[in-house]
Amino acid sequence: MGKNKSEPEITRDNVQHVFNLTDEIVERYPNRLTGTRACLETAMRLKEEFSRNCDHTSVDIEEFTCRPKSFLKYIPVIVIIGIICSFLLLFRYPVPALIGFALVIFAFYGQFVRYWHLLDPLFPKARGYNIHGRIEPEGRVKQQVILSAHHDAAYVFQLIAHMPRF
Repeated sequence: MGKNKSEPEITRDNVQHVFNLTDEIVERYPNRLTGTRACLETAMRLKEEFSRNCDHTSVDIEEFTCRPKSFLKYIPVIVIIGIICSFLLLFRYPVPALIGFALVIFAFYGQFVRYWHLLDPLFPKARGYNIHGRIEPEGRVKQQVILSAHHDAAYVFQLIAHMPRF
């Protein structure tokens, strides 16, 4: 495609192509957790697609590391700690129970609400990939449009997934 020589036009075919690509990725690459082979293969497929539509020299994959299991996998541990603290209260050990409850609340608040990555070092690293490309204008730049999305699939929060709908 390369340099834009005219105003872009979005057609029904363009829209259908996006839906078809999304269907293809979901069906061909299930379980795209960050760090998995399916996630890498999805990134390569998107790079191929970007190469068809962006300036060829601008398409690139950027590698990064993260700890995807640190987002939800600590919750069972803090639930167990909370239960233990409840028993400590039951057996009249209020100070250790208070300390335990405070740690649980702080860990949940820091990790889940504030994204402080407090517990990240306790979980394994995974390699993720960002794909980016540009379509440079031919003339003077009037505006910049940035489209962003992610192709990995996050862990499912099972409690919500299995709750009956109201």
